[in-house]
Amino acid sequence: MSIHLVIIDALNLIRRVHAVQPDPTDIDRTIQTTSRTLHRILNEANPTHIIAVFDHHEQDRGWRGELLPEYKQNRKLCPSLCSMA
Repeated sequence: MSIHLVIIDALNLIRRVHAVQPDPTDIDRTIQTTSRTLHRILNEANPTHIIAVFDHHEQDRGWRGELLPEYKQNRKLCPSLCSMA
């Protein structure tokens, strides 16, 4: 049996979905849209294994910031939903 791995940058997905919502305070809609997006990814990819990764909540910019000083330099603060991740 071959392995088909899907790796999801979960916090990035949540941020991107939230950014396009018409009402930034409608967290329920962000959750529903993110869930639909995940289901679509999984249905299309049909993976045998899934990994969802999140940035650590205590890291400001993490290892990417060390490699790329401009990483997240102009990023808006994450909504309260992201702090739950």
